[in-house]
Amino acid sequence: MKPKASENKAKDVEGVKMKLGIKDRFDVINHLSPKQGNIIDLTITKDISNKISFDQAELKKLGIKARKEGGYEWFKESTKIVNFTNAEIELLRTKVTELDNQKKIPADMLELCLMIRE
Repeated sequence: MKPKASENKAKDVEGVKMKLGIKDRFDVINHLSPKQGNIIDLTITKDISNKISFDQAELKKLGIKARKEGGYEWFKESTKIVNFTNAEIELLRTKVTELDNQKKIPADMLELCLMIRE
């Protein structure tokens, strides 16, 4: 059996459970979610976004704010266990593979991409 790149993921019957930090959640939304595509892919993307997005209470609790120069900052770290379906994880794997083939994976997203690719 091949070793895991991260202990943040556990396979289950319905797909994959992942433990995502705040930055991971922003990276999935901003870098791994397709901006256009067919109805099925965009529906799956919407489902992913609904699972990992931040509600108003969480934004306040974690102190998440938009920076004037772009991006976000927060003052409290947090993780969220997300249950991705097989279709959702395959969509994310496709995007990771696409970025990998183009040699466009940012260094600060390496662990997230390895976790998704397993």
